[in-house]
Amino acid sequence: MYCPTCEDAWSLPQGVLVKGGDASARCLEDVRTVECGGSGGGGATGEGGAGAGSVLIVSLEPIDFSGATLRANGAAGASGGGGGSGGNILVAAPGWTAPSAIEVNGGAGEGAGGDGASGHLRIDVPGATWDGAFIGPRLDPASAPLFGTDTVTLRGTATPGDTVHAERADDDTRTSATVAADGSFELAVPLIGGTNRLRIIEDTSVGPVRGWIGNAFEFGTGMRCVTASVCVPIGAFIDIVRVE
Repeated sequence: MYCPTCEDAWSLPQGVLVKGGDASARCLEDVRTVECGGSGGGGATGEGGAGAGSVLIVSLEPIDFSGATLRANGAAGASGGGGGSGGNILVAAPGWTAPSAIEVNGGAGEGAGGDGASGHLRIDVPGATWDGAFIGPRLDPASAPLFGTDTVTLRGTATPGDTVHAERADDDTRTSATVAADGSFELAVPLIGGTNRLRIIEDTSVGPVRGWIGNAFEFGTGMRCVTASVCVPIGAFIDIVRVE
């Protein structure tokens, strides 16, 4: 669990998700955003329920969630108070054993108090589906070798009809392709000498969304954690070294 109000300010990563200025939608891209987490319920004639927080679970290896339940639910209101809003959960990994349940529900209102709104859920796991979940661009890790020659072809899945980019971090050059009707994409990316640090970004109907599957993570202070309070990844990279 991350406390989004424990720092004064955070910068959003390149490829941030924005939905009509709705700050809560950004939490599907970067849970450190100050506005992340559900809001508390209104008091009405009693006490409003607390809003839920934000949860980020990302891994470079498959995750086994057997028997687990992930929850970021708002609390119920009391004595006529409204329920708190659900929080935000982002799960990303190259594979998983699915949990028993994932919940971002709003809390129940009591009496004159209304129910809290649901939160936001994003699952970036190849082949995984979950009702109501937002899905970002999902790279197939098998298509991203550690070493390449002239060109590497990155494959994955995304929303049919969207445009997907492989963006090189060093010079911001992009290789782009349209996602096919079956949801698959291929990006034939030319490699430059040395390490090619690539981001996968999808242009969706709610803005550009960065992928979370790769072989390295980017952190808010660069690729290194300076202090424990900022050791939270803000997106994935694919590092590929060109060999002659």
